[in-house]
Amino acid sequence: MNTRLLLSIVALWSLSSLPAQAGLNEWTLTGPEGGRIESLAVHPTTRTIVLAGAYSGIHRSTDGGLTWTRISTPVIRAKQIAFDPSDPERVFARDNSTIYRSTDRGATFKALSKPCCIDIDAQAVAGDGTVYVGDRTGALFRSTDHGDHWTAVPIGWALQASLGSANIFVDPANPSVVFFALSSLGVFKSTDAGAQWSAAISTAPSGATVVHQFAVRPGDSTRMVAATDNGLYVSSDAGATWTQHLPGVDYYAVAFDPAAPDKAATIALGGMIIRSNDAGITWPVTGSETVLHVNHAYALLFDPVSSSKMFVATSDGPMISTDSGATFELRVSGLHGEAVNDFEVTADGNLLGAFYGPLGIFRYGASGWTPLAGNPELRLVGATPFLSSFALAGPTGAVMYALQPAGNLLVKSTNGGANWSAPNAQLQGSGTTLQRVVTDPNDPAIAYVLTSNAGLWKTVNAGTTWIHLTTGLPDSVISLAVEPGDSSVVYASGVSSNTRFVLKSLDAGVTWSTIKNGLDDSVVQQFVFDPSNAQTVYVLQTARVSKSIDGGATWTPFVNDGRFVRSLSLDPVRPTTMIVTPTSALPSDGFAWTVDDGATWENVPWVAETGAGVSIAAVDPQRPSKVLLNGFGTGIYEFEVAPDLDVSLLGLDEPLPVSSTMTARVRARNGSQLSSSASLLTVALPAFLDTSVPSGCARAGGPGARTGGRCEHEGRRQDVSIHHDGA
Repeated sequence: MNTRLLLSIVALWSLSSLPAQAGLNEWTLTGPEGGRIESLAVHPTTRTIVLAGAYSGIHRSTDGGLTWTRISTPVIRAKQIAFDPSDPERVFARDNSTIYRSTDRGATFKALSKPCCIDIDAQAVAGDGTVYVGDRTGALFRSTDHGDHWTAVPIGWALQASLGSANIFVDPANPSVVFFALSSLGVFKSTDAGAQWSAAISTAPSGATVVHQFAVRPGDSTRMVAATDNGLYVSSDAGATWTQHLPGVDYYAVAFDPAAPDKAATIALGGMIIRSNDAGITWPVTGSETVLHVNHAYALLFDPVSSSKMFVATSDGPMISTDSGATFELRVSGLHGEAVNDFEVTADGNLLGAFYGPLGIFRYGASGWTPLAGNPELRLVGATPFLSSFALAGPTGAVMYALQPAGNLLVKSTNGGANWSAPNAQLQGSGTTLQRVVTDPNDPAIAYVLTSNAGLWKTVNAGTTWIHLTTGLPDSVISLAVEPGDSSVVYASGVSSNTRFVLKSLDAGVTWSTIKNGLDDSVVQQFVFDPSNAQTVYVLQTARVSKSIDGGATWTPFVNDGRFVRSLSLDPVRPTTMIVTPTSALPSDGFAWTVDDGATWENVPWVAETGAGVSIAAVDPQRPSKVLLNGFGTGIYEFEVAPDLDVSLLGLDEPLPVSSTMTARVRARNGSQLSSSASLLTVALPAFLDTSVPSGCARAGGPGARTGGRCEHEGRRQDVSIHHDGA
C-alpha cells in the first residue's frame, strides 16, 4: 500500500493552559468597569448627552448616562467640564495644564493655547461665553473668543508661588458678577467682569481653607451656597456675608435643582448627601441621609429639566438617581477608569485585586473580574473606605485580611470575602500607624502587620491576638516576606531616621540581622522568592533589582537600567522567565521580559493612549505569559506574550512505503517580536505508524504507545524516526 502520511502538528506554549482573554502580543483593555470620575456635565437642552471626566479620559454618553464611550484623542483627565451657556454645541474642559474645547457637544476636543505657563486650577464659562481660568499663584485670565486668545484680568492681590486651591464662579444670570476664591486669601468678588475687585470678604468661608464649589439659586442671585472643606457657607445677600452650616465636614459639591429652585443638595467627601428644601437656608441632618459609601465624591448635579434625576461623580464612577436622590445606581457600562492598590495570589493560583475604584476586592478568572460577595460590607469600614492592602491565607485564600489605614482598621474574612469581621480593636487602639498586612505562606494562622512608626505586629492565632515586635526593627517597616517552606525565616526592610534597613530573621521575627552586602542604600520595596529555590531571592529597590543565591548573604545587581522599578514577577513553571515593570511617568514604559534568567531583556511598551505610566502590575498565575498593568485610574490592560511559531516537518516529501522507515525533522521558528520560553511540540501520527523519539522527548501515551511524541523545543532540531508497518 502506498499511503502518503497525513501529519498534524500542534504547537503549544508550555505555560498556556486556559483560553486567552487578552490579545496575543497586543494590549487589551479589561478590568471591572467603573473607576474614578472627577467631573460631570449634562447638555442643557439635549439631556441624553452627558460627559464624565476620568483619569483615562473624557467619556461620553448619548443615552443619559446608561452607557459610555471614551474619547480616545486627546486623553483629557478632565478636572472640570462645562457646556457653554451661550452655545451648548461648545464645551470646555480642563486638566491641570491645558484648556480644551469641543464644538460638537463633546464628541471631539482639541487643545487650546495656554494663557501662560501656569498649572490651571480652575475654569468657568459665563452666560455670554466668556471663559475664565485661574491658577494657584492667584493669576486670572479671560477669553472673549472662546479660548482662541487670552488676556490677564487685573487683580487686587499679589501673585505668590502658591496661594492654594483656586475656584472661579460666574453668576449664571449676570456674566459681570465673578467670584474668585483662593484658599489662603479668601473670596474676592467683581461686579464688572473682573475690572475691579472687592477686598477679601471677611465673613466668606472664613473657617474654610478650600472652596470646592459655589452654587446660586436659579432666578435669585442673592441666594448662594459654597461647599468647602469645613462645611457649607450660605449667603442671602449675593455673597456679601456668609453663615456657616455643618462645620467640620468636607463637602465637595453643592447644586440647586433647576426644575425646583427651592431644592438643593450637597455631597460630602465619603458620599453622604444632605438636602435643603428651603433654597439652602437650612440643611437639616436627620440621620436618614443617603450615603453612597465611596472613597471620594467629586461632583453633584441635577438634570436640567427633571428634578427627580441627579448625577454624582465618585471614585467608583458616575452614579445616577431617578428618585430625587433617595437611591443611586452605579452606571459604568463601557467606562474604564479602574485603579488598583494591591494584587495578591492564592496558594492554588488565583489572582485577586484590591481596587480603589470601583472599591472592593475582585477575583480574576476566565470570565474577567468578579466582585467578592462581601464588598458591600467593606464599604462600611470607616467613613471614607479605602483598601491600602489585603492578604490571603490558606491554600484557597478563604482567610483574608483587608486594611484601611485611616483609623487603623484591619478586618478579616474566613469565607473568601463573603463576610467581614468588625475592625480589630487591639490594633485600632494601638497608637501605631498600620500600612500593610502580610500573611505567612506556610501557616494560615500567622500574619504580620507593618507599621510606619513602630515596627511590626504579629499574630500566631489567626488574628485573635497580636504581638508587638520592635527589637532590631526600624520604625517604618516597608516590606516583609516569609520564606516559602520555612516560617522561621523572615525578610524585612524599612527606614528609621533616614537610615535604610534590609533585615533577615531566623527565629520568626524575634531577632534580626542586617543583609545589605552588595545592595545600594535605596529602599527595598519588595522581596521575591524563586519558586523552585527559596535560597534565590530578589529585592526591588528604587531603581534596580538585585539577586541573591545564598539566602540574602550577598547580592548582585540583576536589573539596573536607571528606571524606577515597580514589580518583578517570575514564571511559576519556569523561573528563568521573568517580567519587570517600571514605575515611570512615561506611558511608553510597559514591561521588560526575559526568558534566559536576565541574560537578555526585551522591552514591551505600554499603550501610549492611556497617558500614564505603570502604577501596579501582576502576572496571571494561570497563564504566566499574560501580564496585567494598571496606571492609576486608567483601567487594566492585559498583554499576553505568545510565540508566533512557524512549525514545519521536514523529510517526508514522498509517500512512505509499507515496511519502510525514514527520519523526519520537526523544526519550530519563532516569528514573534518577542522571545518565548520553551515550547511544547506535539506530533500526532496515525495509529498504523510506529515511532521512536529522540532523547529528551516523551512518547505520547507512554512507552507502549505507537503514535507520536512530545518534545520541549530548546532551540535545537528534534528528529523523529517513523516506521510504516502496514497495519
